[in-house]
Amino acid sequence: MSRFPRAATTATAAVALLMGAAIPTQAQDGSGVAEVRELNLPVSELVLETSSLDRSYRRVEGTEDVRVTLATDVLFGFGSAKLGPRARSALREVAGEIRDLDGGTVTIEGHTDSKGSDAYNLGLSGRRAQAVRGVLSDVLAGEGPSLQSSGKGESAPVASNTKADGSDSPRGRERNRRVEIRIPKG
Repeated sequence: MSRFPRAATTATAAVALLMGAAIPTQAQDGSGVAEVRELNLPVSELVLETSSLDRSYRRVEGTEDVRVTLATDVLFGFGSAKLGPRARSALREVAGEIRDLDGGTVTIEGHTDSKGSDAYNLGLSGRRAQAVRGVLSDVLAGEGPSLQSSGKGESAPVASNTKADGSDSPRGRERNRRVEIRIPKG
């Protein structure tokens, strides 16, 4: 018997759900004999998510695309659209993924936090997305799909820029400063 029966049952159930199989359940009569019930649950989309420990890189693979999110604090200096040295190695990895998937137009979106005016943030996010597009285009050297870039400014936050008490949330703002790259699967 497993030292972790609940964990083993949960793992079995998770695998069974993924495969559409029957799931063993605890008997109601106290006999200790597991009965098998079939569950038919819809699965809309399975995703695989990975990220770096420092949260500077996040990859989410779905059935139709791969979405890579890079923290702009790693890519750019404060208020700048000039790529730093760490950015080029990260973008070379993304370019390899673009080559491997080669499924259609790749979209690159720049995002900012809410510090500064809407107009400033929209412009900055657009310049940053364009800088990423330029490096990816150079690395791909004409191979692979077309690349489109746009800036979203502060219009699509993934975290709150402020805490519940209304004070600044540096951690939330950090999460919002990002470049998202959507790579369709072929």
